[in-house]
Amino acid sequence: MSQNQLTKCPACDHDVSLQARTCPNCGHPLRNQAPPPPPEREGQGLGFWGIVGAVVVAIIIASFL
Repeated sequence: MSQNQLTKCPACDHDVSLQARTCPNCGHPLRNQAPPPPPEREGQGLGFWGIVGAVVVAIIIASFL
């Protein structure tokens, strides 16, 4: 590998390939990477089973009136 295909890691000053995403020596990220996807939001809102449960409870309450 020629010298122009290498760069210095800003964290540990190790020679690193320009193609590397992280430094193989210390793991420091070298290139802009896509941010991780947001976590799934479970439990927000009623959802399908929440609506089914609400309808069942409403039917049970209405049957006693």
